[in-house]
Amino acid sequence: MAMDNPIHRAITDFVDSVTTPLSTLSCPDCGSPPEYRNCVFSYGGQTWEIPFPICPECNPIAHVRTHCA
Repeated sequence: MAMDNPIHRAITDFVDSVTTPLSTLSCPDCGSPPEYRNCVFSYGGQTWEIPFPICPECNPIAHVRTHCA
């Protein structure tokens, strides 16, 4: 995929812009402080590791079966 493709450029620019840590201080639903988990995204031969805030109260990892995670 050519870097001069405007759609490719827009996607990579967007993902590049969200790779900085977010400043989420609390869960909008319950107010608990979030934990950040790194998620890996790949597109067009590039890979990004992006921290996502996860609420340990609303989305506890203990409720996810390990073979489905």
